[in-house]
Amino acid sequence: MPSSTVRSTGDVDAFRAAIRPSNPEYLITGRGAFSATVTKVDLHRLQMQRLSESLARARRVCNTRADLYFSVRPETHMASHGVEFGASDVGVRAPFSAEWNTVSGQSETAVMSLAAGDLARLGRALVGHDVAVSPGSVSVSVSPPTLARLRRLHGAAVHLAHTAPEVIANPDAARGLEAALTEAFVDCLATGRPRAEGAATRRHGAIMRRFRDLVEKRPGEPLYLAEACEAVGVTRRTLHLCCHEHLGVGPKRYLTLRRLHLAREVLRLGSPGEATVTGVATQFGFWELGRFAVAYRSVFGETPSATLRSVPG
Repeated sequence: MPSSTVRSTGDVDAFRAAIRPSNPEYLITGRGAFSATVTKVDLHRLQMQRLSESLARARRVCNTRADLYFSVRPETHMASHGVEFGASDVGVRAPFSAEWNTVSGQSETAVMSLAAGDLARLGRALVGHDVAVSPGSVSVSVSPPTLARLRRLHGAAVHLAHTAPEVIANPDAARGLEAALTEAFVDCLATGRPRAEGAATRRHGAIMRRFRDLVEKRPGEPLYLAEACEAVGVTRRTLHLCCHEHLGVGPKRYLTLRRLHLAREVLRLGSPGEATVTGVATQFGFWELGRFAVAYRSVFGETPSATLRSVPG
């Protein structure tokens, strides 16, 4: 049944849980007050969402469908696989792929996805051959009219979700909207000029996968720069270059942000009578409590003690 939802929040974790795919790794890399809105539209076969975010961030996406995505704000720099998008680029993700996607500041990102089988069938029906997103693809460069149509249709669906969700819930109306959107989806892939990962991008991607494997093996533990370089097998300079390309920040900043998020999880689950800010901060390697409180507030918009007090005791 077609449906739509709109959710606005100032809580990073609530936003992370609301977006698709569920429970992605999501790190705020900018500074300031965080606020975000996710608008989701589910039609018969097509899934859509629009992410409106107030701060720069890095988001790791692991999807099972074929995705198209693009920046609604041309002035916002977006990158995936360490490759920055041009003004006419539409990002693509192959099914069952994983990547880091970054935005440089306040942003609006539009996403559309189809199951691989549905995309292939639509390609045969509309252009006479299978259409697919190849593994290793980063983006397609499309003509201005094609991109303008895609933006216009996506914006119309999002507008309906905010102002007239009953229209989207009507199966017949949803079918017509989906027909226009899926045609634009196929046109982007069929007529766009694909850009794949180059040799340097593949090498850096392999380093980032080793870095990611290390992080996944230590899910609740703090990690520090020297041990990360040793485990991944690269110098600090090389890891800095790769992280900056893929995450928008260097490894030291990334690992600090990760430790802040780990500390927040413990504070949210703790009880004021049992946990202390000092204990949690030092557990994750923050020895200067004043600096910890400032860094924590700049990312989450509240003090560590406020997070601890907000937990029902």
